[in-house]
Amino acid sequence: MSNPTIFAKKDSRSCEMCGQYKMKATFYKWEAFLTGDSKIICNKCAMREYFGTNYKQNKRYIKWSEDAKQK
Repeated sequence: MSNPTIFAKKDSRSCEMCGQYKMKATFYKWEAFLTGDSKIICNKCAMREYFGTNYKQNKRYIKWSEDAKQK
């Protein structure tokens, strides 16, 4: 599993993974672990790649979001 890294602040562009155009959204640079390909992906796709498809039900996501709210 690769770690998405922050690419830019709020930006308006198309996500290279899901293909949707997002306005004023946070984008990440995602690099594939095996192939080394890199893509610019939206926040939703980054969360799905890092925590899994049902990321809102994942225990790691819940703990991560609670820690982020406390900071």
